[in-house]
Amino acid sequence: MSERRRLESWKEIAGHLNRTVRTVQRWEREHGLPVHRLQRHKGATVYAYADEVDAWWTRAETEIVAEPADDADPPRRARPRMAMAAAIVIAALATIGMVRVQLRSWQRTANEASARTIESNHLYARGREAWRLRTPTGFEQARDAFEAGIAVDPRNARAHAGLADTLSLQEAFGLLPAVQALPRARESAERAVQLDPTLGEAHASLAFALWEQGDRERAMSEMERGLSLDPQYATGHHWLALFLQQYSRRDEAIVHARRAIELDPLQPVFWTDLAIVLHGAGRIDEATEVLTAAAARHPRFPEIYVQQAKLARSAGDRRRALDLLRRALALGDNRPIMIAQIGCLERQVGNPGGAREAMQLLRQIESGGGHVPGQAMAIALASTGDNDAVFAVIDQGVAAGEPWVADMAHPDECLAPLRHDPRWPLVTHVIGGPGGR
Repeated sequence: MSERRRLESWKEIAGHLNRTVRTVQRWEREHGLPVHRLQRHKGATVYAYADEVDAWWTRAETEIVAEPADDADPPRRARPRMAMAAAIVIAALATIGMVRVQLRSWQRTANEASARTIESNHLYARGREAWRLRTPTGFEQARDAFEAGIAVDPRNARAHAGLADTLSLQEAFGLLPAVQALPRARESAERAVQLDPTLGEAHASLAFALWEQGDRERAMSEMERGLSLDPQYATGHHWLALFLQQYSRRDEAIVHARRAIELDPLQPVFWTDLAIVLHGAGRIDEATEVLTAAAARHPRFPEIYVQQAKLARSAGDRRRALDLLRRALALGDNRPIMIAQIGCLERQVGNPGGAREAMQLLRQIESGGGHVPGQAMAIALASTGDNDAVFAVIDQGVAAGEPWVADMAHPDECLAPLRHDPRWPLVTHVIGGPGGR
């Protein structure tokens, strides 16, 4: 058996425990540190066995470590295994704490993202509700809501699609110039497709923007793509019906117009546009029945009366057409082309004063910063008999390459009297003659 190691003085005992002499002397008095003494004539000499001191430390460590250290003590020395265990425990607790902090951070982020998504979707729904009104005020409210939804959540593809649809229809209704509305509409629709390529609504929005820009082949492709992704998207069928009508594919147009109503019978615009394609197909009685039913269901939807007025004009009943357009105007459809058509009808029924009032209303819109399309201005001016001003507007339209000028080859009844003006042949020559689109 090996010889036991002896610690021959207080200094050696203190060094073994990595403490001061004063501390180990106190531990002897208060905690039973095993110290032995040799009695000599000049006093007692102390010693201790290292194995006894280590065994004592194992028993007394917990109690002693909890005590405040003496000021002169160096940092306490834990036994190697105890130190490792303590380090592991401390590291584990630190890791758990960090994980908890990170989890709380992730949860806050997730909650904030969820709140943004909910708010953005709420704004999107509000925008669609206003958009479906199909009035200038409704479009403005829709645009505000969609832009707010995008500001809250820039990755909301549906909000981008809604904004694209609003800008496209503002142009189609003559409320914004094409050069201002359509590039942004297309950009918003392309952003929606980029954010969610599987969203049929986004492809339909892009299709409508492309159609308004004149890229009809790609527009048809995008619409077909959108409906293949979402065959239940009623607005896609509704717009496809209008596209097909322009290609004179009237039977197909009617099928898709009816499909839109089947999918969402509560949207009055689907009924009015079914009437449009039926009217285009020469099925006047059916169009009349559809509009009568729509008026019974949605008496405050102005587009119903706009389409009824077109049927009345086709039948030669101008007074009824005028009454219907006035009703649409009273319900909020105050787009410039509507006002111009009212002025035209006022003159046709023998009320030139009404035509002048319509012209004044358009001037007020212009002076207030609103957009009045050249076609609306031309109709209103013709209704007041100011042909010089009409031809000036036509010249401006030709210079700007505005699409409506091409329609002058077959002018509607409001502009038809211009054919008797000696300047008319020059207009037909510039636009390519009758049928020269």
